[in-house]
Amino acid sequence: MKKRALPDVCCVYAKEGKRLAEIIEESFRLYLRRILAESGDAAIQ
Repeated sequence: MKKRALPDVCCVYAKEGKRLAEIIEESFRLYLRRILAESGDAAIQ
């Protein structure tokens, strides 16, 4: 496994709208999708 610098994460959310948990879940899903796409080891759906 290659070692590389981890990205900085900044969460910005409105008081009205999505709950923080939903924003974190969506952000993590997008992060995993990008990592898997870069590695090319898995199919993304």
